[in-house]
Amino acid sequence: MSSHQSLSAEMLINRIAYQPDLILNTMITIPEPTKRAAINPQRKSSTLEVLDNLPLELLQMVLTTLDFQIFHGSRKSVREPLLLQSLPSYRDLIEYAPRTIAALAKTRLDCYHTIAVLHAALLSERCVSCGNYGAFLFLPSCERCCYQCLRRNQSFWVIPASLATKCFHLNASQLREIPHLLSVPGFYPIRGFTLRKRRINLVGVKSAKTVALKIHGSIQNMAQDPLISERDDTLSDEEFSYFRSLMPDKKVDRINMFRWLQKAPLHPFDRDPVMLPMQKNMPSNNYKGMGSIFFPSLLSNARLETGLWCRGCVYTCRLYNSERRAEVEIALSDSIPQDRDPLKILLGLQHRARSRTQFLEHVEHCYGAQRMLAES
Repeated sequence: MSSHQSLSAEMLINRIAYQPDLILNTMITIPEPTKRAAINPQRKSSTLEVLDNLPLELLQMVLTTLDFQIFHGSRKSVREPLLLQSLPSYRDLIEYAPRTIAALAKTRLDCYHTIAVLHAALLSERCVSCGNYGAFLFLPSCERCCYQCLRRNQSFWVIPASLATKCFHLNASQLREIPHLLSVPGFYPIRGFTLRKRRINLVGVKSAKTVALKIHGSIQNMAQDPLISERDDTLSDEEFSYFRSLMPDKKVDRINMFRWLQKAPLHPFDRDPVMLPMQKNMPSNNYKGMGSIFFPSLLSNARLETGLWCRGCVYTCRLYNSERRAEVEIALSDSIPQDRDPLKILLGLQHRARSRTQFLEHVEHCYGAQRMLAES
């Protein structure tokens, strides 16, 4: 790329790209920690002292397999400060993702994830559910994901441990096999923005369902209500609505929530989630954003990606909601399926983050971005 082309790309990014606070602030927010503050508070004795006699190369390999709680549990080892500085994966995490390390400590998930696992997520850039750029990390499983999958894929929802025991028919011992997250107080997008002061013991739906299937074998076996089993798939929407009319509202809501959570997909989507039809009877996510955090990608040549959102997509939505709707529909007729609501697709694209390379390719074909450039 020539210097002129590079400058044009930078100008294009400065003009069209942005990062929406309205999305980023819907997740766990952690103030910028100092490098030392990112280290987990002492909660258990370190096991590093017994490893002091190992060769440095072997010791570094062992350290990457330790969880953060053990790794930072003590400062008694005289070699530990030097080991921290000599471990490339740890240096990357402290340099580029200190908020994530602090969030793992604050949520008490640091005892479940190793340096190697978190570093591998840092070096990735694709959502594990759909393959698009993932600007966020789902903390219970330490998996990279995108905003749409956090909303549309209930596998990336968190729910109270007490709800998981009832929904997936798990006892206390079985529930201990699942990573538990202690929620971080803050504002979350629940019926507007709600301040959650009380810390709640939460678990990931995917983890709960995975353990439940190992124990019970099928959704039918774990269901405690005949309307919450896989047999519900044989009911039409009209039949299910009829059953709902015969039950109290609270029981209807419980059955609907259980049905939804138990159907959580354990495999990636087979298509772009933006193009998926909206599912009926989707319950409210009362713990939205409480299990995820904004998370950068460290690519080759130490290049950091944090995701770019497109103002052109925002402009396309604005035009669609104006007297120019027909014009937008004609322009996008080849890219939006006829049986889908165009506005929902446009809103999904508006909420999509992209890497720098993906963004520059997208702008070439984005209706709103091209209109913005032409009108300027």
